Amino acid sequence: MFYGVAPSPESICGFWNVADRWFQGMGCPPDKAVIRGLGYGRKWTSFDSANSKLESKFFADITAAAMVCLTPKAKIPSNDYLVYAEFSSVFSYISFAARTSILPLSKSTMLPFVRELVDVAKPCYGIVYSRLHSLGPVSYGLGMVQGMGSGRSESENICGWVDGMSNQVWQKGLLRDVYQWNFLTKRQLGMQVCECSLEQWVAKNDQRGHIEALNDRVSLWEVAETNLEMVRKCLHEAGVIFDRRKHLA
Repeated sequence: MFYGVAPSPESICGFWNVADRWFQGMGCPPDKAVIRGLGYGRKWTSFDSANSKLESKFFADITAAAMVCLTPKAKIPSNDYLVYAEFSSVFSYISFAARTSILPLSKSTMLPFVRELVDVAKPCYGIVYSRLHSLGPVSYGLGMVQGMGSGRSESENICGWVDGMSNQVWQKGLLRDVYQWNFLTKRQLGMQVCECSLEQWVAKNDQRGHIEALNDRVSLWEVAETNLEMVRKCLHEAGVIFDRRKHLA
């Protein structure tokens, strides 16, 4: 999930072409697509039809676009997918979801694709996470609760991100949380943690993960799953992780 992406026709075109190429490369060609914007319908249609219309209009006047490779007995495209990708120029995000059996969370399989998305979309912040399909990985990224069987506090934390997105809190350097993969720009890397920058704080202890530059704007901060809770606790205390009650009071 990438936030604060460039909303230009060029970035939408770049995202669309990169996603299509990766769908094909995974052996999951897109079946359906939906385009929203001036002169477009609001219903899912065949990918080929939607793609032709996008190209004929040079990706102009689009507010959102999504493509999906469906499961064999799919009824709801936005839920019954093997691979899903969406771009919203209104809400400034890119969402990409795939079953881990198709695209496991590893550098060898995912990092080339992520690099391409970072280059074309120019995000201000991003996260990669694993989540049960029944709990709505895409919904989670947008701050919406789906299929929750856990406590009320987790639901409130998830929903709070809706306000975080609308206020573009990444522009202030705030993180949504700490994940195995976190994509940070200078605003996040420069946040103060224990009298030094987040970047310096991470570098002082291997248990805090490793940061590497992907390009001149975005760096990948990778944190081992076993260390997530420890790192999360420290950054909560430092006020780096977004808290609706604290940061939007």
